[in-house]
Amino acid sequence: SINATNSTIFIFQKLSKKVLFAQEEPCRSGIEMECELIVERTRAGLEVVRSKGRIGGRRPKLNHR
Repeated sequence: SINATNSTIFIFQKLSKKVLFAQEEPCRSGIEMECELIVERTRAGLEVVRSKGRIGGRRPKLNHR
């Protein structure tokens, strides 16, 4: 019947989400490590640029008046 099919699909979806979540755990630490590396590299790059006198930000708009 339709109710049995719907409940079977619901149970399958719940189980598949749990399996996906369990598989994400090992990947999560690698992703967090990569994120920390990106932040570290960005900060190091900004520090180098600041030491050369650049402050960053948007350049001022040209004014032809």
